[in-house]
Amino acid sequence: MAMEFASELGDGPSANVATSNAVLAGIAAADAICGKALQLRSNSSNHAEAIALLRRAYGGDTAANHLKALVAIKSTAAYEPRMVTAAKSAEALQHADRLVVAMDKMLL
Repeated sequence: MAMEFASELGDGPSANVATSNAVLAGIAAADAICGKALQLRSNSSNHAEAIALLRRAYGGDTAANHLKALVAIKSTAAYEPRMVTAAKSAEALQHADRLVVAMDKMLL
């Protein structure tokens, strides 16, 4: 579904906005997971710390790798003049979706 949505957006500003929103959703989901599991969240500007914390909170690399992928595209989507492609946007949307699903499982 993410790929279909991203392909409708195409490359350009809309893909950047969708990607930026995916990054924010993934970070929020990671914070919720860490809050539930560890009663804390990362407040560091070093994203590697948030990734390591999520790895601890969710018991493995899967969720942490989703956050790592989102953090890797964050600057391009939010701050750089170059545009995110529809394919990269779809990847970001999938990573965010997986983190939100993981969060839902923990919070239910």
